[in-house]
Amino acid sequence: MTSIGTSTIISMTVPDSRSPRILLMFVTSCFLEYRRMTQVQIDQLTAMVSRIDSQAYGLAQK
Repeated sequence: MTSIGTSTIISMTVPDSRSPRILLMFVTSCFLEYRRMTQVQIDQLTAMVSRIDSQAYGLAQK
């Protein structure tokens, strides 16, 4: 799971963040990847997810 590939997935997923099912599927797939990662990758993913949350929150406010 490269950061470039993940960013692409996020940019496609975030605009649809109002759809709980899409977001749930995305989070589930992240979680399954998360369990196989090293601690460094987990830290990167955690930072990335918090950025997604703030972006999705910003979109929701509009």
